[in-house]
Amino acid sequence: MIKVIEESSSTTVAVNESEETSGIDFKLDRSGSISGRVFAPDGTTPIAGATLTASGTSFNFSRSGASNAAGSYQISGLPSGNFQVKVAAGGYLSGYYGETGTAIIPVAVTAPADTPGIKLCPG
Repeated sequence: MIKVIEESSSTTVAVNESEETSGIDFKLDRSGSISGRVFAPDGTTPIAGATLTASGTSFNFSRSGASNAAGSYQISGLPSGNFQVKVAAGGYLSGYYGETGTAIIPVAVTAPADTPGIKLCPG
């Protein structure tokens, strides 16, 4: 879950030069990820260097990753939620995972787990 804190409701911390300011603690949630492979339209030839972007479907959040020589990728640092995954690679039309005409099937992430096996084939 992403929690947005408005500046007006946050606490200001006074910091003095040459003095230690203690007791300023943070709680960070563990993140999830999406992983898989990118293939050419033939479904078997891996694409290296493709850019993959996961964008939240109901909140303003996105992260990107790139595929390696085997076409494998991982987009990490994702909170729990549903994401649209877009792929773009030189020489190919960009596209989305689960794109069916006018609909795009979201990919569910439950942090801190990985959502594996998301295969993309740009056009």
